[in-house]
This record gives sequence, C-alpha cells and structure tokens, in this order.
Amino acid sequence: MGSMIILFPLEGNFVLGGFTLTFILFGTLTAFAVVRHPVTLLRTAFHPVFLVVYLFLVCSFVVESFHLNSNYEVISRTGQSFLGAVVLASFCRDSRALRTAIYSFLIMGGGMCIYLIFTVFGVLSTSLAPDMLAASGIRYAAFEGQYLLSNLNGMAFQAAMGATVSLLLWTTSKKMSHRFWLMTMFLVCFTATFLPMSRSGIFTVVVLCIAIPFLRGQFRLRTLVLGLSVALVILAVIPDVVFSRMSFTFEPSATTGRPEGRAQVLLAAVDAISEEPLIGIGAGNFKGAWGMWSGFYSPITGRVVGAHNVIAQIMIYWGIVPCLVWVFLFWAVYRRLPRPFGGSRVSLFLFVLFAWILIMSMFGHTLYNKSFTLAIGVIIGFDQWIRPHFMLNGLSFAKR
Repeated sequence: MGSMIILFPLEGNFVLGGFTLTFILFGTLTAFAVVRHPVTLLRTAFHPVFLVVYLFLVCSFVVESFHLNSNYEVISRTGQSFLGAVVLASFCRDSRALRTAIYSFLIMGGGMCIYLIFTVFGVLSTSLAPDMLAASGIRYAAFEGQYLLSNLNGMAFQAAMGATVSLLLWTTSKKMSHRFWLMTMFLVCFTATFLPMSRSGIFTVVVLCIAIPFLRGQFRLRTLVLGLSVALVILAVIPDVVFSRMSFTFEPSATTGRPEGRAQVLLAAVDAISEEPLIGIGAGNFKGAWGMWSGFYSPITGRVVGAHNVIAQIMIYWGIVPCLVWVFLFWAVYRRLPRPFGGSRVSLFLFVLFAWILIMSMFGHTLYNKSFTLAIGVIIGFDQWIRPHFMLNGLSFAKR
C-alpha cells in the first residue's frame, strides 16, 4: 500500500506494455486480494460509500447511452479508479497500515518538493515577468522537458500534501528532535508548493495549513504571530515571477483578445451547462466535434480541455442526476470521518485527506484522478476495519 502512495507522482511517466506503473501496482494488489483475501475484498466492496459509487456509474452509463457518439472511456476509467479504492481499503485494516499511509503521503509530497527545488527553483529565481501572460510563458518554458513534471497542478497538490502532513505530524509530535525535522520539512515543502506556479495548489496548502492549528485548538495569538513570521520568511525566498501569475480576471487579454485559460473554460462551462442541464451533452460529444467548436478548445494545445471543476464536468457530460449522486458520494465520505477532526493524529489526517480531494475536485475535472483512489481508499478502510476496533474497546479518538 505504501509503495502505491509513494510512487503516485510517477503515474503516467513509466509505461510497460501499454500499462502505467500505477495500473500495474493496483492490478498486482487486486490479484493478491482476490487470491488471498476474497472475503475481505467482498465485504469492503459492499461498503455504503462504494454502493453510491456504483449508483453513480450506472446513472452515468445510462445517460451516456442516450447520446449520439457515446463514449464510455471516462466511465470505465472512473470505475477502475474506484476499484482501486476498494482494494486499497481492503488492505487498510489496522493501525500499522494507517501509520504507513500517513508516512507514505509524507514521503510522496516531500520527494516531489525536493525534486521541484533542485529542478526549477534556480530557473524561476532568475526570471521576471511583467504580467500573468508572460509568467505563464516562463512557467511552461521552465518545466518543458521535465520528465516527472508534466502535470503542474497535480505536482502542486502533491507538494501541498507534503507540507500539510509534515505540519500535522509537527503539531501532534512530542519529541523535540522529531519536531525540528518536521518543521524543516514543512518549510521546504511549503516553499516548493509555490514553484509550479499553480494558484489552486497554493490555495490548497494555505487552507489546509490554516485548518490544522484551528482544528487542534492551537489557533492563538502566539500561533498567529509565529505563522505570519514564517510566512514572511518563505515569501521572501519564493521567486518573484511566481506572484506575477497569481492574478485572475475574466477580462480579455490585450495580447490575445481572449480571457485567460481558466476564465475561458469557466465561461464555456456555464454556457455548456445551460445548454443541456438535464442530460448533458455526453462525454463522447464533449471529446468530439462539439468540444472542438466550443470554448473548451485550446488553440495552443490543439485539443479539448476540461472544465477545471469536477461538478461542472459531470453536469456537462451527463446532467443533473449523476451530478447529485457525485455530491452525495462526497457527503457520504465526509460522514465517515471520525470526530472531533482535531482530536487525534488519525482523525486530523483523515480530515486532511478529505479536504485535499475536495479542493482538488473544485479546481480539477478528472473523475478518475488517482488522488480520489488513495484518499477514499484510506478513509473507507479506516471506517470499515479500524473504527469498529476503537468502538468495541471504548477508545476515544480525542485521547489517542
């Protein structure tokens, strides 16, 4: 389980026989679960949250079948992604597995942050941009040819997870030596999260790092002063070109005559949803001729881009019913989190996982994002196998 989380940033970068590294790892784990733990896998597959997933897949399939040029690739890959969550949940059965998950996310995020710093920090530090358009050009030039950095927003989210988990462990650790190294790692990861120049990634790390002391009951004046001091030091280290890309406007650019990329797809999403709010336009049509003539077509990349929001993307694909089922799915996952959220390292970590994918779904449009697989798998594994042990022994999450 730990290897899948740690190697998650390599998804899509290593392909063997047409299969990605992530697919091979999940396939191996699935085969092992079917052979060695079939009953456990079956019980996990019938968890109430996964029943909602099946309902979503059925609704999406039915609606897609009503459209011309039906394409079931998105539905199929989403089903495979959540199958991975079922398998992962079936292996997350004890506190050792949960501890492995926590430190695996730390290693994953920390490794990505170190790679970012050694790869692009020097280039960005010597670059200047007068506006967002120029900053975006520098961004793509700095990351061009970087093997592991093809998805810049995804890298920022992974780096944000490294910063968040290190801060979480720092707030719950009692050994001074551990706290020193964790704080050092937090500072490195927090700084590195800015390097992909992703506004959504920066928003994620700021929100989660504010939420942790707040939920822990440590949001006092001393904490606020310390946090602001650390933030000022980090902001002084971050290359200036990063902040040139932090603006957002719906106004057309004087250079291109069009709004910036994210604003353009948001406006296109509003038009597409208002066109067919009940059953959408279909995933096949979106990726085909309809998408090529819509505001989702990018002349820069020569392909159709997504809506940068999972809810909007589902509405465009299949309309209101699958969208409501997806919202209920996230609500069902949220209801499985242990309370109080800041009562223990475990409850805080699970809340961070949920908040991580929730924010990601606000700024991304990939339904089969493997981040959903990892986070939901760990949360449901806890709820299915670990929570009953706590309840049976009368243990409180607030005391552990």
